[in-house]
Amino acid sequence: MPHDMPTAGSAPRHPGSSDEALSLAIAHGGHRNILVLAHDFPPACNQPGLHVTYLGPIGRLPALRCASAALYDCPDPAQAPELMRRLAGETTRRHSLAFIDSDHRAAALVAQIAAMAPLCEEDAWWAFDDAVPPRPEMATAEPRAGWWVGQVYALPKLMDPVAGDAAAAVMPLPPTGISFFRGWRLPEADVLAARLADLPEEPGLEAISRLSALPGASALDLFLGMPGTALPQNGPLDVLGEAGRMVIEELEPETPAAEPIAPLGIVQAGGTADTSACEAPPGPRHGSALVEYRDVVVSGFDALFFGNTLTGRYRDPAQRLDHAGRLAATGAWGYDRSWPVLRDAAGGLHVNPAALTPAGDITESVLWGTPDKGADWGIWLLTAFASVELFHNHRDRFAKFFCWCPMPWQKDFLAAAGLAAEDVLFHQAEKPWLLRHVGLLEQSRRDLALTPFLRGALDRFLERQGLFDLPAGDRRLFVSRLSVGRRGAYRALEDEEALQEAMRQRGFEILYPESLSLPEQARHFREASVVVGPGGGGLFNAVFCRPGTSVILLEGKPGRAAGPLNLFASAGLPAGLVLGEELPGAERRWRLDLDKALAGLDAMLRG
Repeated sequence: MPHDMPTAGSAPRHPGSSDEALSLAIAHGGHRNILVLAHDFPPACNQPGLHVTYLGPIGRLPALRCASAALYDCPDPAQAPELMRRLAGETTRRHSLAFIDSDHRAAALVAQIAAMAPLCEEDAWWAFDDAVPPRPEMATAEPRAGWWVGQVYALPKLMDPVAGDAAAAVMPLPPTGISFFRGWRLPEADVLAARLADLPEEPGLEAISRLSALPGASALDLFLGMPGTALPQNGPLDVLGEAGRMVIEELEPETPAAEPIAPLGIVQAGGTADTSACEAPPGPRHGSALVEYRDVVVSGFDALFFGNTLTGRYRDPAQRLDHAGRLAATGAWGYDRSWPVLRDAAGGLHVNPAALTPAGDITESVLWGTPDKGADWGIWLLTAFASVELFHNHRDRFAKFFCWCPMPWQKDFLAAAGLAAEDVLFHQAEKPWLLRHVGLLEQSRRDLALTPFLRGALDRFLERQGLFDLPAGDRRLFVSRLSVGRRGAYRALEDEEALQEAMRQRGFEILYPESLSLPEQARHFREASVVVGPGGGGLFNAVFCRPGTSVILLEGKPGRAAGPLNLFASAGLPAGLVLGEELPGAERRWRLDLDKALAGLDAMLRG
């Protein structure tokens, strides 16, 4: 009996010739039931939503995350045909894709095909690794010393195209390619025996080139799905689907939060709001992964559509449903003023393909770096930094960093983070685009948290800037929002000037972060012993602080404080909260009772 395993754990994926092509097949072909005969479990098949029947050694399997995996221990490939014949009588599952990477002797290959056929659908695709031997001596009938790939090259001679839509193709990815067949069958036994006997012991270059010379372009398009078949269409919106998603590398799992969220205390200085949201223990911190899609439409800053499946940076089901509702209520985020999602009279969500007609194709492979709040400094610190790190780590996969960055500070940010101007492809977020090959930093949930992967990216930035090992400083920083508050801007603190003067008297420097470069901001926060300021992007620079630095947040509403407090806790920064009162109006301006605020601050600073 097989060993049945549900989704569990994670395993990094390292691309190779068969794995790269197999990933494309799974993503574009819509395959969900896959039959594998191989000496290793293919990383491309280790994906959520897939049901895999695997025959091979199970002693060295990765942690599996596919929906289900029926595992048959078969360390000796010679036992595989008999095992599959028995399996065919025990199961009704039929597979749409069969992958073989086992014994590559011609006689063994045909025995494997014959035994696997009853387990496959009539129009199933068959994939074979090692289809393109780099040299003839690697394709002898029997293994010899050195690298041997066997007789996969001979399959077009051994089989016949019998279906009207028969197709065959080769993807000559290094090092040894992969071949695909559909609608080909083994001939009668006597014909097959004659063909096997006719194969050369030592094939020449012409023989091993036969498979590569198949008219493959149209068949390959058929196998992978013609470009454009995944474009959004009229119909219901799928918010929770896995369509098109390929996990390339698991970066970090979700981790429980252990630190208290506001150990310096919470002080009411103007209002009587319920502060329980700021006192509750924080939830798990997000995990993250590098994922890829082919042929997706990007709308605004943060929405990706693979066909009618809405996806993006965050995978939490509730957050994805909220995302879909927001698209239907307010349209795309960014400067694309279209409505890619519509809500019908019954409340159902539908794709609006007219709003998702691509303005053009991005054919280069890109790493998507646009944060979901494209002009928010704090979100840039949390998302863009990690995305740049991912781009640096995978330059072999991505030609460009695809990012909305029209503002001078955004360009300066990317340059300081280590991106050359020629590495950046500008994301014109006012219109939708078809991305032919895109990778992105995917998070299990949207939270404000400093995770190990982001911590590593920030530390490497500090090292490059010569800031990581700075001696501990004793600077006291008050991080001002007055430059926006004077203009009556959103969420401005009333009469911040009076608070600033009181902070100067307590030995605080007044910092206007928007007047400084990214490295200069990082230096100030790295040298700080305590940071105080109203909520806003500037205070997110606390991610550069040394662990143990105290941070006191001033806010007008408890709901706006929970996220930043979680960020400070995740960074190892003991935090406190001084709450004022939010005023009516769309600008959400707020005020503090200055005497109460200063009394609370003084108590926190005394510790």
